[in-house]
Amino acid sequence: MKIKTVIALAILAAGIASSALAVPPELTVTFSGYQWNDGGTLNGTFTVILDGSGNPTSLVSCDVTTGTGTMYSGYEYIYNDPAAGANTIDTTVNPPSFDAIQNDGAAANELVMFSPGCTRAINLDWQGSVNTTALYAGSTLGLHSSELVYAIGGQRDLIAVPEPNTLALAGLGGLGLLLRRRK
Repeated sequence: MKIKTVIALAILAAGIASSALAVPPELTVTFSGYQWNDGGTLNGTFTVILDGSGNPTSLVSCDVTTGTGTMYSGYEYIYNDPAAGANTIDTTVNPPSFDAIQNDGAAANELVMFSPGCTRAINLDWQGSVNTTALYAGSTLGLHSSELVYAIGGQRDLIAVPEPNTLALAGLGGLGLLLRRRK
């Protein structure tokens, strides 16, 4: 009887461990307060379906807004998957695609969307497939998020914006140094 109990517990533990390591079937990335190198802003959210290895296979929905900067005017990228029975009247992008490799060869989870007529494009690179918290900003090992308007030329890239916690810690550190000098 004890051997059966031990075997049953081992099977149960293995099942729990494998489910804890499983990649979630959907990933939602939400971001706010990002900034382009031309002063424009980036805010929004998107949800993708992942395969068992954590690779994106399809976009469920997105609502991403870019703000006007010195290079480009703002645009709202909206997509709702018609296969999921969504109303696509508000969709402002062609069917999106995913790119696993950047132009310079770096690996990435990258959502690529084009406006109707392919007059503008946005590339959103995110970090990881589990517990994703951010888009790549700046150039991290060749990974970056960017927006292009073909009639104008050039591209604007996300710049690294310190998180509020990082700024608060830096402020406390500076305050500590000032107080130490006064003593």
